[in-house]
Amino acid sequence: MKIVLRHSYLLLLLLPLFLSHCGKASEPTPAQVVTIADMWVGNLTDYDQDGYYSFFNLYFDLNVNRESKEVFVLLAIRFYDSADTATYYELFTTESFTIEGNSSDDALFVDVELPSNAFPAAGYDFLFLVFDSNDPIQRLAELSATDQELLSNVPLEHIDNDVAVTIGNMWISDTVDTDGDGYYSSFHLNFDLNATGGSKEVFVMLARRFYDPNDTEPYIEYFTSADFTVTGNELDVKYFIIPISEADFSQAGYDFLFIVFDSSDPEVRWVEVSAGTSPMLRNFLIEPTETDNKIWIYDSWFEDEIDLDEDGYNSQAMLVLDVDEENGPDEDVYVDISYRTSGTTTYMSLGTTEVFTVTREDYDPIGIEVTKYHNFNHGSYDFKIDLKFDGYNIIEDWMDASTDSDLSGVQLELASDEQELSVWDAWLSNVFDNDSDSYYYWVIVTIDIDVDIGETDVLLRPGYKLSNESVYTFSDFTDTLHVISGSHTDDESYIFKNFNYGIYDISFEISFLGSDVVQLVYDATDDPDLANIRLENWSQDGRP
Repeated sequence: MKIVLRHSYLLLLLLPLFLSHCGKASEPTPAQVVTIADMWVGNLTDYDQDGYYSFFNLYFDLNVNRESKEVFVLLAIRFYDSADTATYYELFTTESFTIEGNSSDDALFVDVELPSNAFPAAGYDFLFLVFDSNDPIQRLAELSATDQELLSNVPLEHIDNDVAVTIGNMWISDTVDTDGDGYYSSFHLNFDLNATGGSKEVFVMLARRFYDPNDTEPYIEYFTSADFTVTGNELDVKYFIIPISEADFSQAGYDFLFIVFDSSDPEVRWVEVSAGTSPMLRNFLIEPTETDNKIWIYDSWFEDEIDLDEDGYNSQAMLVLDVDEENGPDEDVYVDISYRTSGTTTYMSLGTTEVFTVTREDYDPIGIEVTKYHNFNHGSYDFKIDLKFDGYNIIEDWMDASTDSDLSGVQLELASDEQELSVWDAWLSNVFDNDSDSYYYWVIVTIDIDVDIGETDVLLRPGYKLSNESVYTFSDFTDTLHVISGSHTDDESYIFKNFNYGIYDISFEISFLGSDVVQLVYDATDDPDLANIRLENWSQDGRP
């Protein structure tokens, strides 16, 4: 039977158990004596097999010589101390429970684990105390690390640090052999890793060598992934698209070595799969992309950007492609363009170019103004390019944010966002102060917003705070306000009334219609008319 713990775990070195206050238990009455008949441990858990347990059950069999007794158990802990001079500290106490007679079939257990990852992996001693529930200072029985070997120098680590990584499955997919010669110019290496006991930050290294039937030649490191997290035993398939270029590969058979390292300690290898242990990684036929693709995207980049407000976000951008053709006559091709918001995973179709002609290995770039295909709200975007032959819907080559950094994190915004907003003035009017105490129960605040060029629609959100506070409280946005450059007849007024008695500051947040980005904040630090406004509610503003 498991015992429910009465208290939460207490951090080591924070809440010492003052054993001296307990004193020695008084002499037991002739009628009742409580003894610890037996004690053992079970369910020792060591996922990473480093010799340190993250969890175990402490079993114990308590006896009473006569009738029954209501007791509770306190378990205390300290670092291993062979000299037996260090103080124990309370780890937990159990709920009260009843022991009856001398039966050996009523053993109980408690769960034992370190309460915080602040506890290092080390050997720990335990002190097991039994107290009278009706007289909690009366110690009825005890066993310490000195008395019981299984309570001494128990190797423990926190459960967060006891995780083992294994591989559930590995396979190859999405092979590309454009010219059909049996040699692949691209493939996906898929794998499913498991983390028994929790989660673990790892990275993968892929090494290669020419096919070696004797399995004696060394591997050469080829690819190292970024760190990623493996959690539990859930199905979480990852894959790498292995880049194959003339710089690294010729047309030949290759062996591969797949190793999973611990990110926090790269000396630890969790998984190792080689050509010697997995046929799929042995004598894999490869040729570089350059000899397998008839047409390909040599490079891509953005130019002709327009950023009028110089905020780093462009309202116009030209995507430029240099597409090459390897053999034969000129080829007619087209490009499908997709985009996604940076940080998301799914690309969405942006559009398809007109057909254009590619000349063999000439520099003949084509420009595509992506901002004509879509109105991009203020943000960061990734792009993907699929190259196809005219008349066919087969992808011959592609680039995206993972293969070309020029297609990653492209900062765009609407043309309307290029305009710069300002505030011409703000002022108070129509104040009401019935009791003439200079505190208003009603005041109108007017603000005149300007735009540097043209005209635009904005949203205005008023806010307020007590003058001695730092954070404004804002209301919902108002209806659309149409602003014309240089006009002073497009102001907007707001009524502030029935405030609790106090001195207030006023602020305004201003954004373009259709955008969540606040373009301008105008508050008491910008205009003294918005500072130290004395307000009170109707009931406080009595007539004189």
